[in-house]
Amino acid sequence: MVVINPFIQTQINNMLFMLTNFENSCEYAALQDDKQISASEQATLKKIKKAVAHFRKDLESVS
Repeated sequence: MVVINPFIQTQINNMLFMLTNFENSCEYAALQDDKQISASEQATLKKIKKAVAHFRKDLESVS
């Protein structure tokens, strides 16, 4: 078992929180212009969610 530096763990936790905030902010931004999420915005959000999920998985595997 690898013991991780608690300061690094804190930074990982901060980044995981920021990822959630980023996803939510992107969804909110997609609604800003016309209060609806268009097909192209939905496609972009899907790509963002996939990238965030991948990054989240990588970060969680470190901690």
